[in-house]
Amino acid sequence: MSSDRQWWAAAGQQGRVLIGSLAGTENPQVLHYGSHWIDQLAWHPTLPWVAFSLGHHIQVWDVAQADVIATLDFEASSVLLWLGNLRVTLWPLRVMAV
Repeated sequence: MSSDRQWWAAAGQQGRVLIGSLAGTENPQVLHYGSHWIDQLAWHPTLPWVAFSLGHHIQVWDVAQADVIATLDFEASSVLLWLGNLRVTLWPLRVMAV
């Protein structure tokens, strides 16, 4: 559910993201992503934006405008986290040569 409690979103193994209004005035919007298993979904803390995983990519969707804001490539990255409280803790990482 979005922070302003106007929108909801759900996703899963079928490669679809469903986005709807909690007012229930319209049918949910269905975004189709083929065989991608969408196992992560997170709302922006203040805006009607939802981010979700697409394999090694993250797509950020503006729910109010029904449009993609960004598709981010994280092919060379590891674990990602979007926190609702706008705070983050970073730990030093040392890469060792093999």
